Amino acid sequence: MQHTTRSRGPHLAHIAAMLGALWLLSACGSDKPTKAAGVADVYDASAAADASTPDTAGDGANDDAATGDGHNLDAIGDSGSDTPTDKPIAAVPPPTWATATGWVAAVHTSGTVDEIGAAVAAGTFAPPAAGSKAYGETWLDATPTSGLMGPFGAGNASVWLVGQVTVKEDTAAIARLDRVSSIQVGQWRAPGDIYGHGKARVPLRLKKGVNLLVVRGRGGQKIRVTIETSEAELHLNPLDWTRPELRAGKSDESWLGVPLLEMTGQPQTALRCRV
Repeated sequence: MQHTTRSRGPHLAHIAAMLGALWLLSACGSDKPTKAAGVADVYDASAAADASTPDTAGDGANDDAATGDGHNLDAIGDSGSDTPTDKPIAAVPPPTWATATGWVAAVHTSGTVDEIGAAVAAGTFAPPAAGSKAYGETWLDATPTSGLMGPFGAGNASVWLVGQVTVKEDTAAIARLDRVSSIQVGQWRAPGDIYGHGKARVPLRLKKGVNLLVVRGRGGQKIRVTIETSEAELHLNPLDWTRPELRAGKSDESWLGVPLLEMTGQPQTALRCRV
C-alpha cells in the first residue's frame, strides 16, 4: 500500500498496489467452506471489519481503518470487467490453538558433528525419549513452563527441540517461533524468529494424525513455539507491520508492508486490499 502525508482520501486509489509489498508464504489448506465465486477466505487477525461498502469519499465515515479494526482483503470478482468489484469476506472462524506435547531437547555444541541435523535432513530422525541418549546427544525433558522452554546450553550452542501435535484432519496452521531458526514438519520447513520479537508468524502444513515438530533454536535462550490451526485461505498478520518513515512537509509516496500468509499452497490471484 502506498501512503503520503497528505489527506488519506486520495490514497484509496493506491490500495490495490499494496499487494506488491505483501510477503507471501506458503502452506497447505483444508477443505474450504462453501462461498460465493470470487470470494477469498480471509482471516483478519485484528478484528472482523465491515466488508460490505468501501469508503470512497475518503472522509472516514465508512473506513475500516478509522474504526481501528484493521485490514480487509477482498477478492476481485470474475466478471470480466477491468473495474474491481467488492466481494464480502467469507465468514471464517478464528485460528484454534493446537497443543503440542511430548517436548524433549538436546544441545549441540558448535564444532562437533551434528548427528541430529543429519538425520533430520535424511528423513530418518525418530523422536527420542527424555533421559535417553540418541544421535550423539543426551535428551532432556522440555515441557514448557508458562509457554516457554529452556534455556538449554550456552549461547554458542544450538538446541534441538522435538514435540508433536495431533489434528483430526489435514489442515493449515500458523506458528509462532520465538528464538527459533527453523521448524520442520514432515517435508515442510519454515523459518523462525531468531530474535524472538513475538510478532512473526509462519504457515505450516499439518497432516491428519500425529505430526512431529522438529525445531532448532538458540542455546542459552528461552524458546516459545505455539501452533494454531486455521481454515482461512489467507491470513493477515497485523502484528508485524513495516511502516514508512514519513517526513513533515513531504508528500512523497511510501510503502506500507503487511505480512500475508498464503494458507492453501496455491497461487492467489485477483486480490485487492482495502482499509
